[in-house]
Amino acid sequence: SLVYQYRDYLEKGGYRPWFEKIYTLEDRNRITLLLDNLLDARKENAEGQVSYAQLSTFTLAQGYNLQEARREEEPLGRKRTFEPLVGIFTLDPFPCLQFDAEAHWDYYDHDVPYTDLSLELSVNRAGGLKDSYGIDYQFKEGENENLNYRMDIHLLYGFSAGTSFRRDLQFKYDLEKSYWLKYESQCWAVRFAAGSLDGIDSVMVTFSLKGLGEI
Repeated sequence: SLVYQYRDYLEKGGYRPWFEKIYTLEDRNRITLLLDNLLDARKENAEGQVSYAQLSTFTLAQGYNLQEARREEEPLGRKRTFEPLVGIFTLDPFPCLQFDAEAHWDYYDHDVPYTDLSLELSVNRAGGLKDSYGIDYQFKEGENENLNYRMDIHLLYGFSAGTSFRRDLQFKYDLEKSYWLKYESQCWAVRFAAGSLDGIDSVMVTFSLKGLGEI
């Protein structure tokens, strides 16, 4: 498929309030070629019933910056009309397991300036509950390289516990750590949490009434 995107502001150089999200977006004038590949899997149960489900997707996206192409050539710098080639891959081998990957290739610098890998696992528990586990790796050249994980596990008698962690791999520094314990009944729930964000420790208690909100 071929996609054209255009975004411009009438008041050039005017005041753009930071709290309005649209004003934080850059001007855009580009055309993108998308190639989507879908892989479906055939499944058959013990009774011989056949079903089909999407097993994997692979997408390539190549953008061409029309705004950059119209810019005058600079003596010490060439135009970068082609945006990084974007590859996105997803894999769902089982209903409870999902893998996602995204990477960008820069033609001009001949490197990979962006990578995002994530793996999600969910485990069904009694009463329609689900335990969840996740791990994620993010790299953005010149900005960050982080490893994150999180888990939320249901225990007995309405109790559940979880933790999350985010570490800066470049500077070998823990950005965020949190732990929580939650009790949930039919009409109310209470959650005790403790953690650290950028070296600042905190403790929080949240009480919620279902359908009414939380404090």
